[in-house]
Amino acid sequence: MAAASAQGVAGPVTDEPFEIDPAERASRVARPSLEAVHEVEVATEWIERAFGALLDAHHRTGHAQELLLGAADALAEAGHDALAHDARAVAALDAVHGRWTYQMVDEYRSHLLGPVRALDAGVRAEITGGVRHCHEARQKAMTPGATPVTVVRLPPETTGDDV
Repeated sequence: MAAASAQGVAGPVTDEPFEIDPAERASRVARPSLEAVHEVEVATEWIERAFGALLDAHHRTGHAQELLLGAADALAEAGHDALAHDARAVAALDAVHGRWTYQMVDEYRSHLLGPVRALDAGVRAEITGGVRHCHEARQKAMTPGATPVTVVRLPPETTGDDV
């Protein structure tokens, strides 16, 4: 596997981390363009956070359904067959009409998360050479008292899309 260079082009494989300096890249981009890229990056991060919350709801819902099935077994063992039947029926309910949470997760991933990530990558590719967080790196570089290091260290197998 090849590692990416600062331009996102494949280079030789090494065990050394790949380093890129978003502040250096930011110095070559006009402020309005950098701010526009930042807005897309932040919007993408919010969509990713929402997806994380959806995954959390998916896992919690599945866990709760399993707990309800366990409760149904306990109710049946205690002789409460009608209540056990009700608990099993509730455990089988859809999260929303006709849909379980896995369907919502997969469709969110395909219909929104994937396209917003592609937009983010395309905007960054065209304006910052694919480098992430140039706006923040510029802010850090210009902040009095902040440590001067703005380099990001990535795994050696980093590709252009990961920068």
